[in-house]
Amino acid sequence: MPTTTLELRDRMSRALDQMKALAASVPAGADLTAEQVEAVDRHQREYDDAKRLFEASKASDEIKANLAAIGLRIPDGTDPAEKSAIVERAEGANYKTRAAASWALGAATRIRESLDVAGTKALIAPVAVPDPVAGPVPLAAERNSLLPLVPTRAMSGRNLEDGSAAGNVFGYVRQTTRTNNADAVPDSALKPTSVYEWTDVVDRARVIAHLSEAFPKRILDDHQALIRVLQQDLATGILDAIEDQIVNGTGTIAAAADGTPTVAEEQLPGVLGTSGVRTQAWDTDLLATLAAAWDALEVVNEQPNAWIMNTSDYRRLKSMRESGTTGPLMFKSGRSSIEQILGEVPVITTPVIPAGTALLGDWRQTLLVVREETTIARNEGDDSLFNYNLVRFRAETRVGFAVLRPGAFVVVDVEEPEE
Repeated sequence: MPTTTLELRDRMSRALDQMKALAASVPAGADLTAEQVEAVDRHQREYDDAKRLFEASKASDEIKANLAAIGLRIPDGTDPAEKSAIVERAEGANYKTRAAASWALGAATRIRESLDVAGTKALIAPVAVPDPVAGPVPLAAERNSLLPLVPTRAMSGRNLEDGSAAGNVFGYVRQTTRTNNADAVPDSALKPTSVYEWTDVVDRARVIAHLSEAFPKRILDDHQALIRVLQQDLATGILDAIEDQIVNGTGTIAAAADGTPTVAEEQLPGVLGTSGVRTQAWDTDLLATLAAAWDALEVVNEQPNAWIMNTSDYRRLKSMRESGTTGPLMFKSGRSSIEQILGEVPVITTPVIPAGTALLGDWRQTLLVVREETTIARNEGDDSLFNYNLVRFRAETRVGFAVLRPGAFVVVDVEEPEE
């Protein structure tokens, strides 16, 4: 019997994957066989059993994880309240543990809650699902995502601070210059002038959406578990698209698009394409380049709170050896050694950012503007579906993205240029 949250989560993920594979194997319009119906019910029971055990053991495992991070152990049988008190005291004296545990556990929780259609919390907004589909949308596995780092704000007016009619347009102020010239001043001498400049930016919210393929209505009526898998994929797809466009989006900033916009023009304006973002070219080797990027923000008093790196680039960093391709690994297990280069901030590894490029920045200087919450709706009313007894689902949201201070980010070239 699984005894850890990781094992239980894997068991839940396997059950969902098996139901998803079974759904994909059923031809359109075909009935499930008795064996397939029995398999669906069995996988659903496996998922439900694992989830009950997961919820019961999650709190205990999170406490153990926090303690393990600072080298403490508590004997089995200790009262849960006392365990929590010990964790609080230990973390209060240890910044690294507090920051790492808070970010890792908090990010996973927020991502999971963002896909809980029965709850009231969400990364963007509550996910609304019309009847007859109900119940939670489980995330198959916790994701290493940058979305929990991005502040969100509901779009209540043309300017984010007022309450006028919103429409599809919002405005914000972007800082373009931040030069501190404060210095000692003798009596009667002219005080130095620091330079802080801003510009007004007006932009629009963008629709991010996708459809499911049409499938037989009887599946919706008979097998709610399969529909929950579909809900999960649709909702996760929206989050994946937002995350990708926050980094790579090519959208044109304007209150309205000229003519009929292309898909590229209608994306969110991403960080990599924002004017004023700093750059760090390749400098001697990978370690020197990463250190130079950190220094580039530190010398201008920026406070980055995360690295975004492609998985292959981060693996290359962790696999570096003292003698090039031979010798012991330069970085032992854990984060303590790498932190000397990357700083006391999390590293988010994701295929969203292109290989050969890394991004260091303060994500508190960005904003995800929510015009319409994420919804999952069903459409079976038009003749093309009704006449064939088919249904289709649509997931969509309407959001905008703002980089409030481009100078708080640096794009890093982590790949040696060819000769």
